[in-house]
Amino acid sequence: MRIFDYLSVRHYINYIGGTIRWAIGTTWSNIRGSKKYSYQEYIYGPNDSDDFIIDGLGHQMINRVIGMIVIVALGLFLSTIHI
Repeated sequence: MRIFDYLSVRHYINYIGGTIRWAIGTTWSNIRGSKKYSYQEYIYGPNDSDDFIIDGLGHQMINRVIGMIVIVALGLFLSTIHI
């Protein structure tokens, strides 16, 4: 069933948002010297969690919201460019 995820737009939006969260989180944890999470944990949620609803689906929803914000902002930016 994983093949249907790759055909879905929400899968790509999840990766866009997760990549942005990973880049910001990694930079911030390097500055503060705090715990670093892996890229996979930003995409799918923490590895050692028992709460799938909050940590699994919650992380994916946040990724999708961030991904949509980036896509809309990029679309608005590109629509203002006059070539």
